Amino acid sequence: MVKIAVVDDNKIICSQIKEIIEKFDVRYDYDIGCDVYNSCEEFIENSQLENYELIFLDIEFPQMSGIELGNVIRNNLKNMKVQMIFISSKSTYAMDLFDAQPFNFLIKPLDEGKINECLTKFFIYYHEYNRMFEYTFENTRYRIPVNEIVYFKSRGKKVIMYTLDKSVEFYGVFGEISDELKQHFVVIKRGLMVNLKYVVNSTFSSIELKGGTFFQISKNHRENVRNRLCGL
Repeated sequence: MVKIAVVDDNKIICSQIKEIIEKFDVRYDYDIGCDVYNSCEEFIENSQLENYELIFLDIEFPQMSGIELGNVIRNNLKNMKVQMIFISSKSTYAMDLFDAQPFNFLIKPLDEGKINECLTKFFIYYHEYNRMFEYTFENTRYRIPVNEIVYFKSRGKKVIMYTLDKSVEFYGVFGEISDELKQHFVVIKRGLMVNLKYVVNSTFSSIELKGGTFFQISKNHRENVRNRLCGL
């Protein structure tokens, strides 16, 4: 089952989103479970975050905002797995979502077509997230889950793949790997691409990855990196 949470203080909007999700599930048979919360505090107190793959999250609440909750999820709980689609009546929030790394950003009033578009995009991502990356090292073929790879770096005719606890150097074409994994990785400078799920802090010119690795972002990649981190 794929678990989705809807967090909004407007019960009508919650019902609208849940109904669209249920119709989407009937159409495509993804086995979706959907839970509704009417505040960020209620979500924190009553949910088990690790059970969710996707959250539809309103931004404006009387107390804790959706942006604050998003930052807690990413920076305090260090959860890079769950995807967040932020919702607001104001488009001006887009750049404020940088650190929360949203999957998408929807403007109210909500449109069923846009929500279906987000769900379709999410399930493409979800299946890609669980895929394996194959490479050859010392004449042996290996497979590793894409979600365990932190970043790739090119070195001449070789590519170095880094996880949280090891690195492997193998012959490969960096451009072909970046095309293959572009759903989850972003190129931040020539010959270096990082897994978006491992970005824990970022500025316009630099990023920090889980594990404490810092990289500068080259000028010609900054706009694209920011857009990817903002879910644009």
